[in-house]
Amino acid sequence: MQALRGGEGMKVLRWSPEGLPAELLAEIDMPTNPDSDGCWIFTGKLNEGGYGIMRVQIPGRRWSVQYVSVHRFVYEVTKQIRIPGRMGGEECELDHACHNPACCNPEHLTPVPKSVNLRNRRNVRASR
Repeated sequence: MQALRGGEGMKVLRWSPEGLPAELLAEIDMPTNPDSDGCWIFTGKLNEGGYGIMRVQIPGRRWSVQYVSVHRFVYEVTKQIRIPGRMGGEECELDHACHNPACCNPEHLTPVPKSVNLRNRRNVRASR
């Protein structure tokens, strides 16, 4: 795991299949303006790439606390599906349609092979 900005003192959330924990929702800035870009901005701890990160305790495992990407966690809980580890022989990642790494809006995220995600990021950088 990459070095975390402000990683010390992070809360440990308990994963629940019923929905997003209140502690997590308190750290997501959801737009109230219908004309906004629709991004759900995570205001908690970010890694060096700007992606939200948190610690989650997996139920049934007494000492199983792990760091997870907020956008991946939100996607899996809200869509009620597990993102495959591999897709087309490659590692699977979530591609941000909004190209904002702090965004965790599941409607902005699509599971894609790593090469597709990298190509999309390069195309966005080239067009800026």
